[in-house]
Amino acid sequence: MSRKTLHALRLYASPVFTRENPTFFTGLLFVGVCILATYFEHTPAAQHAGPFKLPPQLGVWWWLSLQALLTSIACHYWRQVRSPLASMTAGMIDAEYHAVHYVLASALLLLALPLVLIGAPPLNVLAQESLCAALSVNGDMVGPKQLRKPMRLLRVLLMFFIFAAFMFPGAQEAVLSAPWYVALGLIGISLIFTLIELHHRPATPATAQSAYTPVKQDNPKILPYAKRTNTNTSTSTSTSTSTSTSTRISTLLLWQFAWLRQPVMPNTMATPGPVGFALSAAVLLIGFIILTVFMGIFTQGALPTWPHLKMGLRSAPVMLCMIFSSGLSTWLLARADWPFMLNLAGYGTRYNFAVALYTTHAKRTVQLACMVTLTCAPLGVFLSNLPWHRLPLTALCLFSTVIGVSYLPSLGILLFKKSQTIFITVLNLLGSFVGLQSAFLIMLSKTQPPLWFYALTLSAIPFAACMAWAAPRALARADWPIQPPATP
Repeated sequence: MSRKTLHALRLYASPVFTRENPTFFTGLLFVGVCILATYFEHTPAAQHAGPFKLPPQLGVWWWLSLQALLTSIACHYWRQVRSPLASMTAGMIDAEYHAVHYVLASALLLLALPLVLIGAPPLNVLAQESLCAALSVNGDMVGPKQLRKPMRLLRVLLMFFIFAAFMFPGAQEAVLSAPWYVALGLIGISLIFTLIELHHRPATPATAQSAYTPVKQDNPKILPYAKRTNTNTSTSTSTSTSTSTSTRISTLLLWQFAWLRQPVMPNTMATPGPVGFALSAAVLLIGFIILTVFMGIFTQGALPTWPHLKMGLRSAPVMLCMIFSSGLSTWLLARADWPFMLNLAGYGTRYNFAVALYTTHAKRTVQLACMVTLTCAPLGVFLSNLPWHRLPLTALCLFSTVIGVSYLPSLGILLFKKSQTIFITVLNLLGSFVGLQSAFLIMLSKTQPPLWFYALTLSAIPFAACMAWAAPRALARADWPIQPPATP
């Protein structure tokens, strides 16, 4: 091992690795939950005959921790090899390439322990980890946006499909119960794709120039006037038609009620309106049904029955709630345009602008909490076969939990003056994933939830009110006008 490789390895144990890398702290959080789940689910499940049965909670948190930690390693790697210093320093890219191999191998071995300890086949566990590594090290979704590769749509869709599929325990059980030769084949194919994706060579100036040199077309000056006119007209007509269609679709998806039509922050699909929420929830629910049917056919060789389908869809309400709630507080990280909005929009002081930001946040939170409650609470009661008289309290607890989760990242502004990006991201994922998952687990249990649970969830409303009063003052004192964009 060369000295440069050793230096690159030491960076993974230094503040350089954790700087602007919030997925690492998120992964540590998920690992902690996974360890607790391993402790409480320590049963010799794989010793029984038949397919390996994975404890549902352990499988979900293990998969999330695996995704987060491997993504954090990829984020550091791409940040290193794409820096201007890497192309000017001899041997730096090769050293980082060799170092990331050692780090990924160590991470995969350590992260395999939770499942191996409960009796999962080690080869099958490594197969699933290798598949996750092949999807997590992609260079078009991690690292600084200015240095990323062009996004590959097919890869993004494949990543989302596999990530959503493995959130269901049935998909993980299918890989963990596969024969040894299937697991070995998955390991070989996944590692090959991982090595290919990690291989990076910066483009030379000649290559970059040739890559962006437009292809010479026929000189329009030598074409007849009528032909040039028709060509330009048809091109502009098709372009305007496609643009107007996409504009109408985006306008429909982002339609809001009157109280959110002129917000301080622009409306995006991270905080959709009623139409966007309904269509997105319908698409996600249909996708969950298709995945459940596919996994039933793959594992049982036949279409799942209605009781099996309901059982497989029990995690759909909590996943819908987590997906939509996780985007409520992302506006705290997008601070690049705040100085211009403060100076040009006539808000006056920074405190008034912060109050306007939190007012918009409160409206979006209440609206989304109502939509999520009206959708996920009845769906969860139905899929869990609970009596319908538990629906009102379940809906009230869910509404309060979503409100509290949306204001939890504001603690990062109140408690920390530096590295707010990391703490806001961790608190957002802590509430959106750990908080909502735990709340759904208790709300939809067969037994009546305890009184302390109702008291805890209802206390989220006073907590949100305190954050709405105190956070604007802390945000106004923060040094956000000269802070760079928070998203990497």
